[in-house]
Amino acid sequence: MNDNIAVNSFFLYAGLGLEKSNLSIIEVHKRIIDSCCFCVENADKRVTETSKRLLAVYDTMRLLGFLGRQNETLAVYAIYFSTHGRKPRKNELHLRVLRHAYEQSCDIRTVYRQLRYAKKLFDFVYNHNNNENL
Repeated sequence: MNDNIAVNSFFLYAGLGLEKSNLSIIEVHKRIIDSCCFCVENADKRVTETSKRLLAVYDTMRLLGFLGRQNETLAVYAIYFSTHGRKPRKNELHLRVLRHAYEQSCDIRTVYRQLRYAKKLFDFVYNHNNNENL
């Protein structure tokens, strides 16, 4: 899967305000459906695809917590969730990585490795959920 899909899903998840609190799966799904209801052609397909991606982000963040990957969780919150859904400006993500690496006293490559782990976990969850429904 393309990394842009994972990153855009993280941004959309933050834009809906789903990262702020510890919501149950029912509340998350209700917010996703409420925010995705718009009148365009193929709306059902878009809502379904968007809701699958957002639920995959929800599952990814929960899995990171269950696996004890606090560093990856902190990196995702610091890099992707700090915009609250706004698209980042040029070089803004790299500057956030630099700041996060400085604050956590780790190397920049370590932060990119943590983000890559979160994106791969998202891909696994997303593909698993799609194959499960077939």
